[in-house]
Amino acid sequence: MLELEPTGSQIVSGRWQFNAARVGVVVIAAAAYAAGFGEGISTAIDRYGQGASTQPFSWSGEVLVWLRLVVASGALVGLSWLILRELTTRPWWWSWPQWTRRPPLSRSTYVACVSVYVLSVYASLGLSWLVELAVPGPAVDGATTVSQRPLVAEVIAGLRAGFGEEVFVVAVPIAALAMWLPSTRVGLIAALCVLVPMRLAYHVYYGAGLWVSMALWAVVSAYMVWRWRDYRLVIGFALAHAAYNICEGYALAFWGLVGVAAASVIGLVLAHRVRTGRWITMAPPLRVPVPVRV
Repeated sequence: MLELEPTGSQIVSGRWQFNAARVGVVVIAAAAYAAGFGEGISTAIDRYGQGASTQPFSWSGEVLVWLRLVVASGALVGLSWLILRELTTRPWWWSWPQWTRRPPLSRSTYVACVSVYVLSVYASLGLSWLVELAVPGPAVDGATTVSQRPLVAEVIAGLRAGFGEEVFVVAVPIAALAMWLPSTRVGLIAALCVLVPMRLAYHVYYGAGLWVSMALWAVVSAYMVWRWRDYRLVIGFALAHAAYNICEGYALAFWGLVGVAAASVIGLVLAHRVRTGRWITMAPPLRVPVPVRV
């Protein structure tokens, strides 16, 4: 069977389509992020150093926050359907674009990643206390409005924060950045330079102490999603994030959560040592094939 070589016009057209898709995913990520968190960033800047809002809980305010996430989801779904429908072997909502996929996570790795995510949140909180002790500043009330909310409302708000942040601040931007950056250490550092400020931008109301310490959590979560790029990991992080927010107003549940996470990590490390005779090491990320340009 005769195979025809691609013509110059076909090569140019293929390159244009590839570059247009790369620009398109950045537009998708930026539009979804701005729709979901633009107002929150503006409010956080206005309240810099004042801590979390202490205004009484209202269902109308919660509905407005959900509406912003619905708009962000609409931007993500609509633009993705227009731009990415030809670029994946399966529907985009089930897999990363094919050139960013990695081998699936094992169960133990999945549990370890979610546990480390939880520990990074508590480590950031502890680091903020140390920063405040070393650099005294104006008192900031880090407490949220948990005690003022009905439990049902707190669960809804926790799920909204968990899935909203982990999807639109981590997963979607990584899917976009993966089309531009190589899967090397340089690519990882470049990605973190974008992802960490995106996570911290709407938390500046806490002031320098907690804001700077939250960079640890932002780096850990972004690194693990960048390394494995598994949607199940994003779901696990979102649920862990929601659990932290919900437990924040209940001392027993709050400290029980970190206890479960620590026990999981210790148990997995010891089980790996017994099974293999070696301690766990973090292997370098797998190289991802460079997309073929037609």
